[in-house]
Amino acid sequence: MKNIRIRYKKKYILYFILFVEIIVYACFYVAGSQGISLLYKKRLQNQALQEQLEQRSCENTRLLQEIVLWQQDDFLKEKIAREDLQMAYPGDEVYYIIS
Repeated sequence: MKNIRIRYKKKYILYFILFVEIIVYACFYVAGSQGISLLYKKRLQNQALQEQLEQRSCENTRLLQEIVLWQQDDFLKEKIAREDLQMAYPGDEVYYIIS
């Protein structure tokens, strides 16, 4: 009888240890240094980078269109030269407005 009780105690101790190992493994699987939570954060970061890439791609396309337009349109070149570079034709009077 005593031998049977010892055997059952050992069996329950092994079940308990197995249960604890499963709980510890589950905790590391979810919240560990390379667990599911880290994968979720990386997925969110990847989505944000994809959005930034899309925005930069649109901006790049717009700037390329602006460059092509600037190369083809002489009036636009003159307008940019007058506004941004503050250039004037000889004999033009330039007024500076201070506000």
